Amino acid sequence: SAGPAQIFGLDRPRIEVGAPANLTLIDTTASWRVTEEGFRSRSVNSWCLGATLQGQPRLTIARGRVAHDLAAVPA
Repeated sequence: SAGPAQIFGLDRPRIEVGAPANLTLIDTTASWRVTEEGFRSRSVNSWCLGATLQGQPRLTIARGRVAHDLAAVPA
């Protein structure tokens, strides 16, 4: 993640006592199918539509706050 941060002029990600958490927990054993219903964007076109992908983000914390929690998303 250091490379993308540098491209966008952001601080290099770090894990440090007192620093706000920025992390994503990924379930590498989960697979999921890409559908239009799952998009959270104004755009619904993707080359991945209909594909089954391996690995699924379960929890994302940005700036110390939960930004995405798959457990909280209705099935």
